[in-house]
Amino acid sequence: MVQTDILLDAFTRVNESLRRTLADLTEAELIREPHPPIDRSAT
Repeated sequence: MVQTDILLDAFTRVNESLRRTLADLTEAELIREPHPPIDRSAT
């Protein structure tokens, strides 16, 4: 297997995995911040 085949295989696997994972999410879930906002003024 050459380097391009390895990269293409990896990209394809990640792409397919993300499509399966993200298919059930709503638009609101996709744009929601995954953690509380970081309050930079506290430092």
